[in-house]
Amino acid sequence: MATSPQEPKTLDLNRIRESVRTRFEQSKRVLSFEEYLGLLASDPFRYLRGGPHYLLDAIQHFGIDEVPVRGVTRKRYRIFEKSFAENHQPVVSHENVQHELVRLLTSFVRSGRADKLIVLHGPNGSAKSTFVRSLLAGLEDYSKANEGALFSFSWVFPQDSFEKATLGLGARKATIGGETDSFAALDHEKVAAVVRSELRENPLALIPHEDRMMLFDEWLHAIPAGAERDRLAALRPTVSKLELSHKNAIIFEALLNDCKGDLKRVFRHVRVERFYLSRRFRTGLVTVEPQFGVDAQLRQVTLDRSMSLLPPALQSLNLFQLEGDLVDGNRGVVEFNDLLKRPLESFKYLLGTSETGTVTLGHVMAYLDTVFIATTNDRQLEAFREHPEFNSFKARIELIKVPYLLRYSEEAKVYGETARRAAGPKELMPHTTSLLALWAVMTRLKRPNAKNKSSMLAGVLENLGPLAKAKLYDSADIPENLNDEERRELKSALEDLILEQQNQPFYEGYLGASARELKVVLQMAAQNDQFPTLGPGAVFAELDKLIRRPLDFEYLRIEPNQGYHDYEGMLKLVRQEWLNLVDREMEACLELDRKDQINESLERYVRNVMANVRKEKVKNRITGQFEEVDESLMTEFENFISVTDNREDYRRNLISRLGAWSIENPGRAAGGQALPYDKIFTDIVKRLRAKFHEQHVAKIRTMGALFVETAGFDVEALKKRPSTNEAEGLAIRVFEGMQAKFGYGPAGAKEALTELIRSRYH
Repeated sequence: MATSPQEPKTLDLNRIRESVRTRFEQSKRVLSFEEYLGLLASDPFRYLRGGPHYLLDAIQHFGIDEVPVRGVTRKRYRIFEKSFAENHQPVVSHENVQHELVRLLTSFVRSGRADKLIVLHGPNGSAKSTFVRSLLAGLEDYSKANEGALFSFSWVFPQDSFEKATLGLGARKATIGGETDSFAALDHEKVAAVVRSELRENPLALIPHEDRMMLFDEWLHAIPAGAERDRLAALRPTVSKLELSHKNAIIFEALLNDCKGDLKRVFRHVRVERFYLSRRFRTGLVTVEPQFGVDAQLRQVTLDRSMSLLPPALQSLNLFQLEGDLVDGNRGVVEFNDLLKRPLESFKYLLGTSETGTVTLGHVMAYLDTVFIATTNDRQLEAFREHPEFNSFKARIELIKVPYLLRYSEEAKVYGETARRAAGPKELMPHTTSLLALWAVMTRLKRPNAKNKSSMLAGVLENLGPLAKAKLYDSADIPENLNDEERRELKSALEDLILEQQNQPFYEGYLGASARELKVVLQMAAQNDQFPTLGPGAVFAELDKLIRRPLDFEYLRIEPNQGYHDYEGMLKLVRQEWLNLVDREMEACLELDRKDQINESLERYVRNVMANVRKEKVKNRITGQFEEVDESLMTEFENFISVTDNREDYRRNLISRLGAWSIENPGRAAGGQALPYDKIFTDIVKRLRAKFHEQHVAKIRTMGALFVETAGFDVEALKKRPSTNEAEGLAIRVFEGMQAKFGYGPAGAKEALTELIRSRYH
């Protein structure tokens, strides 16, 4: 016999009920008008700020991070990086877009309202919609906080049996607000009708203009002179422009007439209500998809049977209710998704609406407090620029460019969650998303413009390939083949070069592989049965298929130009990058990379060179005694790294590089810290690593044969053998090290090592 489910405990229900009631009261969900005025007086700025100011405060509410980008500090607003829901995709990077939006909102705040349409434009899949969704999700979350509380109002009319006055007016003694009567908290069975404010106007609009401004001045003068008073004073235009909707103005006048001008009796019918922004329920946050027609309409509510319970004097009035996207989005944000896919006539009304903040529907004019944001594709924007009406719109829109990302370390973050989900039961190999991101960024880059540059910089740019440029853009990684003067020239010109490319009609990030398309590549790679993992090999196989579809992707039809737009060549370069990474990991596992030895040898050499050039002695780190320069040590080191230049010139050049680094890093140079010679002389470190590597190639080949020639490499079987030879011992060490040190799984470690051995050591 089946047992019935256990009944909830009364104690648990009581606890939940009390918890809900407490939260309800603390959130001030329902107030009388007098209570609202008291709340308003406690912090007038919070409850009077307009839509742009509210949006700006919401962005800043979540905090700001200072992030280094190529050695320059940029602001990144956390609202765009925060995950507000399980399936919410945060924005990756786009610091410039964030900066431009905040700049525009600040401008709107200074002018008193949002008087322009913000248009985010860029190529398909550049995160325009993701950017807006993050903004709207943040606004939803902010409206739930005390700092983001928003209030509107409704008209409440009691039943005749409760109050017999002509319009339902009368007294309910000592209910809400102490000495002021109110129907705000009237039990629902005693309510005859409720008329809501569809535009969610600020309740302060119920106070006539002259009296409202006097009240505002009282609040203003109650604040000591200073920044807080100045901040509130800046809201004077906003408070002055508060207007009731057509319907609410008619109801207010009817009640005022019936009450013989007694505002106290009028305000009994006002129920102030807190509301929360919600995209799902279209409360203050609305996304308008491409469609025909004006995004608002008018409906006569006094014809509805639902209004039959209104007091007779109100039933005789012609009350109209506003409806539509602009109405639903008032006091928040209205997003026009793919705006330019709509016929021009369907959004031409935005010319006046965005500039004046009003929309006219028949004989009714609605006053809006809304930030309008639109998204569009660059191709559609180009066509719109040629339209005769574009000049009319130009002064009423603000364009914000949202290009593809050009830093592959940031682009890789876009693919992280997709890769984890796509992998499923397969291993997700290290470097998979970063290598995919590197190829993606390389497809978006343009050949550098060498015109009007110094002869030295022009020569450097002529030889700067897409891989080197991607690394330069990502972390200001200067190519190792440049001399010191060329390195300084390129580094000092880097930000200008990036900006120069962005100011062109076909800017960098305008064309190239879309993150949206490459997420599909990851999903297809995960389903490729030829590969036991979701790793670089599977991704490269899918990319090789993609680049053979030029009819499907515009960027694949661009003619190659000295390595740029050569997508097959880029794929080969990225594959070599992968092998380089695996090679270094293998060496680290085998402990053949000699990092400590390299750093120690380099430091001893540089210290001797410094003393030699300066005609000084070298301090012995162990004894503390000053000793003569070791000429044989310097010569041996230079022979080892194959220095072919004049030795004296080579040594003086090293000292110059040290001096340049000290000038660029004054804090570290003057702090008494050991100088990072391996970072300063990366070219020398690379030579040393290559020399040490050459000494162990034979061992690596012997060990590597176990991965390539042995079917089903079984490390556990090798470990159980009573004795192993050197090659087997190295194979065990590298196989386990790849997993312990670098996060590979067994299948991924074997796949990566097998590919490396076959490509370079077989």
